[in-house]
Amino acid sequence: MTHYYVPTDLIIIRVTKHGFPASGVRVVLIHEFKGNIMSIPGNSYCFYTDNSGQVVIHLGGVTYYDKCAPYEPHYWIYINGQNTSKKITSTASGKIWSIDIELEEAN
Repeated sequence: MTHYYVPTDLIIIRVTKHGFPASGVRVVLIHEFKGNIMSIPGNSYCFYTDNSGQVVIHLGGVTYYDKCAPYEPHYWIYINGQNTSKKITSTASGKIWSIDIELEEAN
């Protein structure tokens, strides 16, 4: 729903296992905000890859006021609870970004 109200980018995360689409993989985006760790979606939710191994997210820009510092201008991509060491950000300009992650490298 966010993309109907604020500018976003379209983020496509593709997860594969041995080069083939991996469905049902848990994906969470995490970053630091005001010294706390925040996740997208919220703390008790997560995204799961579809049958084509993808998660599609409309992500708004990471722009906060100074009183929200410290914060990271990007999100770390976690797969099945593991940090992949890959990060994404949004310019909130309607761009389409895609990132490929091999499941075996993420665990």
